[in-house]
Amino acid sequence: MVEEVASAVLVSGDTATVRFGGELDVEVADQMRARLDEALSTDGVSTLLVDLSRAEFVDSTALGALMAAYNRATAAGQQLRVVEIPPRVERLFAITGTLTLLTGSPVATD
Repeated sequence: MVEEVASAVLVSGDTATVRFGGELDVEVADQMRARLDEALSTDGVSTLLVDLSRAEFVDSTALGALMAAYNRATAAGQQLRVVEIPPRVERLFAITGTLTLLTGSPVATD
């Protein structure tokens, strides 16, 4: 497991980025929520990019944290986009019907 679950919130202009890594599960979901809330609460931020390039695993609790942040962002007129998604995590998002919401991209059909 990657020791650091979330990097610091990096802000550039009106965009904040937070990178999560390791096993994103029930044990770290509260930490994820806090980091996502911190990013969305940063003054001047209209877009939050969630980089999952280092995520090894995402469970339903972590997915719930992402969806809660997505809903909060949408309600506040902000955008949340998940980027750099490993294939196994992308598959989870596709199966749960959250891929289009979280990435802004349509689901590819094989």
